[in-house]
Amino acid sequence: MSEEKKGSIVRKPKSMKNYVNGPDFHKSLVEYNEKKKASVDKKPEIPRYVGECIIKIAENLGSKFNFLSYSYKEEMISDAIEKMIEKVDLYDVDYNTKNPNPFAYFTQIAWNMFLQRIDKEKKEQYIKHKNFEKTYFQDMEDIEDLFNNEEHNKVIEEFEQRKAKKAANNYANHKNLSYSKNRKKKIKEGDNE
Repeated sequence: MSEEKKGSIVRKPKSMKNYVNGPDFHKSLVEYNEKKKASVDKKPEIPRYVGECIIKIAENLGSKFNFLSYSYKEEMISDAIEKMIEKVDLYDVDYNTKNPNPFAYFTQIAWNMFLQRIDKEKKEQYIKHKNFEKTYFQDMEDIEDLFNNEEHNKVIEEFEQRKAKKAANNYANHKNLSYSKNRKKKIKEGDNE
């Protein structure tokens, strides 16, 4: 790998190597889809390459700076892998045949699962702190000063503020992770233009 020198700073050029090859990934998904259509009695096994790509997507997304500091990163990665494997059957191989991008589809699924796991863990943290508060603070006044710290109050306040904000905005959680409806809508809109 060649290095460029700019003054006293040594800068290495970006690596052009992608960890998932999009065309090969799409090709494997097309082959899997054809096998699935051909087999009547039993669903075929997901190709090894597709599984490797799914694992790479989840692990590399977990290594982004957005998710590095979470202690439950392994749970986030495993949730993402599980959901992506579920969604392999829903991947529309006929959508956008000129420039297929299964990488973006599966990365978006992984991203959503990471955010869902963060929400679940924050809710669990809130429940723990509230239970702790109810159990110990009501019985013993002396302990209240000991455990009434900023971090404890911050966890409770942030969760309650977010909950109140969602209620005020009539926020509905995103439950449907099937993107095929949106794709069909985009195709129809593209035909109208």
